[in-house]
Amino acid sequence: MKSTNLYLPAIFASLMTTAALGQPAPTDAKILHDTSAALETEKAFRGLLIVPSVSQGVVTLTGTVSSEGDKVLASVEVGRVDGVKTVLNNLDVRSGGASTLSRFTTTTSSPK
Repeated sequence: MKSTNLYLPAIFASLMTTAALGQPAPTDAKILHDTSAALETEKAFRGLLIVPSVSQGVVTLTGTVSSEGDKVLASVEVGRVDGVKTVLNNLDVRSGGASTLSRFTTTTSSPK
């Protein structure tokens, strides 16, 4: 019985999404705005061209980054934006960049 209680917070958190609260899902325009803001504030992407596009909550990233780590970071940061259902990461990696992958120790995901 005690192990069942460990799952209750996770179940509750997954139910507390905007849809579960009866709030409308963010529009693609809002998701695009928030995605662009998230990418612009990340220091690893300064001076790089990352172009997001959004269709029905699916964000597609195109452009060039410095490393595989930056490519992963872009997916993680965009995946945290409210309303994002899926991230299609089409970023190209420019060779010779230093990796930021070491900044990640666990995989993160949020219930949507």
